[in-house]
Amino acid sequence: MINEEIARKTLNMEVRAGKVTGKILLDLIRKLLKEAEKIGGLEKLVGSKGNEVKLKDMVKKGQLEEIPVEETELKEL
Repeated sequence: MINEEIARKTLNMEVRAGKVTGKILLDLIRKLLKEAEKIGGLEKLVGSKGNEVKLKDMVKKGQLEEIPVEETELKEL
């Protein structure tokens, strides 16, 4: 009985957290699209606000991680 109640409350919390996360993401996407519309498109927005970083620089700074990939996963790509 207690376990069912805890499971129900946990599920309710997860659902609420999912809804809040979705609303926040939608708001951020809308804000991004409005800003992109003002500048003249998403490409121009990324070009003006984004920074190009070379792959070598990221490796030197340790910002890349090695991810083990199996051959079967490569075949799927």
